[in-house]
Order: sequence, then C-alpha cells, then structure tokens
Amino acid sequence: GVAYCFNPKTTLVEQATLAKVANQCIAMKGISAAFSLGKISEGEVKVSARSDGRVNVQLLCEKLGGGGHSTMAACQLEDVSLELALEKLKSAIDEYYEER
Repeated sequence: GVAYCFNPKTTLVEQATLAKVANQCIAMKGISAAFSLGKISEGEVKVSARSDGRVNVQLLCEKLGGGGHSTMAACQLEDVSLELALEKLKSAIDEYYEER
C-alpha cells in the first residue's frame, strides 16, 4: 500500500509538481501512502508525502528532517543524490512499519 515515484533524470522539478504527483498517487486504488521525490536544485532533493489516513506521513518525514500533517507532509534533503534520498526514504518507511 505504499507508492513512491521519482524522475531518474537529472532534470530539476518544481516543488508544486511533486505535490501534485503525490496527490495523484494517493488517489490510486490500494495505496495508503504516496511519496514523490525530485531534485529541486543541485544537491537538494524534495520529498512530498500524502496519506489516506492509515499511515502518518508526518512521522515519516520527521525521520528525514521534515514535517507537516499526518496526511500531508514533506522534507528536503541536502547534499544527496536522488538515489541516496530514495534509499533514506525506504529506510524511514521500513523503520516506521517496524515501530508499528
């Protein structure tokens, strides 16, 4: 029930686009948490998170230095590649589910 998406290219993305993508992903059947990742500047990756209420994405984003609301949250990771940011997100998701 967790989805994440990202653009593997080095193209920079707008923060608003990441939020829109996360909103679209959470609307998919069977998805309880959705995350979109993208480079917003050189060395900086933004994660936008959405939930249907069954997963507290605020707690997940706090693990990565961000915050927000239980159903809408975000964080920015500095001095990381997109691949490293994705690995950090996956680790935070695993940790979240282990704690539950």
